[in-house]
Amino acid sequence: MDNYGIEVFSGELSVINSSFTGTTQSALFSNIYQKDLQEVNGAFIAVYGDSKLEITDTQFARGRSTNGGCIALFGSIDTTI
Repeated sequence: MDNYGIEVFSGELSVINSSFTGTTQSALFSNIYQKDLQEVNGAFIAVYGDSKLEITDTQFARGRSTNGGCIALFGSIDTTI
């Protein structure tokens, strides 16, 4: 598993007044298209297990991954966006 942003394992994450932007020239996109990576979970945020995620006043643009696009959630995630 690879991730190029924030990873949370059974914890809490609050993202407030933020901006996440990918570009088509990034290594993330190149690797996905060339299939050099086995798996990319969430271009910007991946949350696992028994966790809490709160996102407020935040923008995501051009995030791509093999699982989840901009945000990937795996498990019992209490999510507020």
